[in-house]
Amino acid sequence: MEELILMDDIIGTKIKCVRTLTDEEANTQKWNVDEHPMVIELENDINLYVCNEDMTGPGTLWGYGKGKTFAISA
Repeated sequence: MEELILMDDIIGTKIKCVRTLTDEEANTQKWNVDEHPMVIELENDINLYVCNEDMTGPGTLWGYGKGKTFAISA
């Protein structure tokens, strides 16, 4: 049985790095894309992907800070 990832596994965890998805990771996720999305790699080895709504390819991460809306996209 697969272990579930809970919000407690993510909240408060430090970001180790922000990078693009590797070709190997894209194949594992079964994404056939020319541009690889961004990955937020956490210190506990959980990776968060910036992807489109149906999780089939790259997309946009939206945020709000310092009184502004911003987007980080691949």
